[in-house]
Amino acid sequence: MVCGLPSELLVVLNDLFSACVFIYITASVPNKHSRGAINGLSQTTVSIARAIGPALSTSLFSLSAEHKILGGYAVYAILFSLSTLALLLAVQLPHEMWEEHDKDTP
Repeated sequence: MVCGLPSELLVVLNDLFSACVFIYITASVPNKHSRGAINGLSQTTVSIARAIGPALSTSLFSLSAEHKILGGYAVYAILFSLSTLALLLAVQLPHEMWEEHDKDTP
């Protein structure tokens, strides 16, 4: 159990949130000709984050605990700051979808 929630529920919530993010990314594409490029860039970004994220957070935890930075809790302050920055960037995304025209011309 993590945070009082069963791990199966956390896996389902993670999949749900990931699907919502990719639906939002697909809906924010300005035209249908650039959907593939935008989806590819978003998948690449997520893959890089999933590849380096665990190693970076583990190393950051070890560094903050070994050097007693903020009493060993610096990792949580840094990750909270990164999450807050990500939320501030997410707020800047458009609230309305692009209007899609039926024309095939760019």
